[in-house]
Amino acid sequence: MFLEKTRRKLEETRAETLALIEGYDEATLRATPVNEEWSVFDVLAHLAHSEADHLRTMTASPEELAAFAATFDLDEWNREQTGALRSLSLEDLLARLAEVREQTLNTLAEVGEVGMVETVLHPVFGEIERGKLFRVIAMHERMHQQDIRKALQESARA
Repeated sequence: MFLEKTRRKLEETRAETLALIEGYDEATLRATPVNEEWSVFDVLAHLAHSEADHLRTMTASPEELAAFAATFDLDEWNREQTGALRSLSLEDLLARLAEVREQTLNTLAEVGEVGMVETVLHPVFGEIERGKLFRVIAMHERMHQQDIRKALQESARA
C-alpha cells in the first residue's frame, strides 16, 4: 500500500513538472531566470541529477556514503552537477529526466515494502529510511515546481 502510494506520487509529480513546461521552447527555458544562478532549464537539470544522487544514496555501501558525506558541500555539489548537464539539449534533458524516473520506479519496486524501512546514510539528512528518501524526491520536485511556475509567470508578465 505505501509502495503504491509512493509510486503514484512520483508519477504524478513528474507529470506535473512536464505540464508546467509544456509549450515552452528550449531558448525560453534557458533564458527564464529562477534565481541569480539558475534558469528554468537549470532547475530541470538539477532535478535530474539530484534524483540520480538520491538513487545512488539508496544503493551505495555504507563505507562509500560515509567517505562521500565527510567532504560533501551541498551548494558546491549542486552547482557542479547542474553545470555538467547544461550542455544537454532540452530533448536530451527530458530524456534524462525520464530515464532517472524510470530507474527510481524500478528501484522502488526492487526495495519493496520491507525495504522501505531500512536506513541509508544521506550526506545531508544523515540516517534516513529508504521510504522517506523516495518521498524526499517527490517533495523536492514539488518545491522546485513552485520555482518554475513563479519564474514562468513573471517572465510572461515582463
